[in-house]
Amino acid sequence: MKKNIKTTLIALFALLPLGMQAQSVVTKNQYEGTQILNSDFEDFHKVNNKIEPDYWHSFATAQGLFASLTNQDLEQVDDTRTGSQGKSSVAIRSTSVLGFVANATLTTGRMNAGAMQAEDLQNHAFTEVSESTDAAGFPFYAKLTERPTAISVWLKFTPQKGTPQASLSAVITNGSRYQEPKDNDYTDVIVGEAKNTAIDASNDWQHLVIPFSYDEFNGGDPQAIMVTLSTNATPGAGSKGDELLIDDLELIYTHKIEIPASGYATFTNTVMKNHKVVMPEGLKGYALAVNADGEPYITDTLEAGDVLPYNATLLLEGKADNYTFSTTLYDDPKAVPVAGDEGLVPASELNNPLDGYKYFYLTGEGTTLAFRKADTGLKIQDDKALLRVKADKAAESYQHILFTPEPKGDINDDGQQSIADITALVNRLLGKQEQSSKLFIPSADVNDDSSTTIADVTALVNILLGKGN
Repeated sequence: MKKNIKTTLIALFALLPLGMQAQSVVTKNQYEGTQILNSDFEDFHKVNNKIEPDYWHSFATAQGLFASLTNQDLEQVDDTRTGSQGKSSVAIRSTSVLGFVANATLTTGRMNAGAMQAEDLQNHAFTEVSESTDAAGFPFYAKLTERPTAISVWLKFTPQKGTPQASLSAVITNGSRYQEPKDNDYTDVIVGEAKNTAIDASNDWQHLVIPFSYDEFNGGDPQAIMVTLSTNATPGAGSKGDELLIDDLELIYTHKIEIPASGYATFTNTVMKNHKVVMPEGLKGYALAVNADGEPYITDTLEAGDVLPYNATLLLEGKADNYTFSTTLYDDPKAVPVAGDEGLVPASELNNPLDGYKYFYLTGEGTTLAFRKADTGLKIQDDKALLRVKADKAAESYQHILFTPEPKGDINDDGQQSIADITALVNRLLGKQEQSSKLFIPSADVNDDSSTTIADVTALVNILLGKGN
């Protein structure tokens, strides 16, 4: 028996692929309208013999009577925040003009240098939706058509003396002209804003998450956003050489979902087109497909922290509570596999159902989890998912008793531990789908380390050899 187990193990290990890694490509235009382009500060260009980040502006492209006198110090640097996937950040440093300190400023709008006195309102950043661009072809506004929950950014602020504070302002507008510092009441222009005018000095990178407020404004629908960062919250109050490093600025969108008393719900990531959401702590997700008998089964399990692509559909498991999904721009998403053309699909498909298929919605009844037939007139929330099954093999409903204790290592769910379980476990590591009619396939995490790896094969072999539990 032990010899057969070892022989089988050697043969199965030989099938495991080594060093394979999936890569994904994200294009900048993919996020236009939901994110500020080049907000990771990886791409720069020269304009007016000075350097600027693509889609961002400084005094290098300022207009106004005194624009020719501005001399802002801006640089692309390789100092990035810990964990960044990028290779560079942007550094802005304050300068002195005719003895006056000019706070360094970076904006998605345009700078106007219209007066010598720093506090004069003729010195400001402004934005409006227009066709004008800088000499390199980058517009003086950032498109935004959604309402983010917060703005996230990584900063490293090093003032030269005293205790000055840097600032960040993010103002969503309806596309009309807006400027900072304000010269009048822009309540009818502003849609929402997020501000922090008290950013302290830091020896290392600090992560700021600033929420947007919307209730006090009536600008209407969002069309643009002006983000402005400065080495000092007060015009002209800084010192020459004050430095602010900026990296990985991101607009955050969140979505709340309730897990009912049954402990299960369906979810479709419709939070943002071309965007991704992060599975919150306390939840586990299951991707479902349908086998040859027309019954659902699990194709993959997703854990807290996994990043899901747009339109991903899952069955969620967790304690009854409200959970918040946050979005991310920079992390690679985990694919949500399906088998063929049957399985979980966005609930919106019920508005235009495919011919030859039936749809089922999730219900929780006591200890039974059920998918019941959904009529086309049924109203289901957009963030839910439906089970799609070919009509010729669809049942009236699908009911499944929830989890029952399983012998550890019983991977194929036959009630015992054997060499067949090693084969089933290796097949999972190879990515082969299990056509089981049981909805919840037993866990393959034999060694309880919250992952399924080759180490679980070793743990299972030790169980069969009598060396483990």
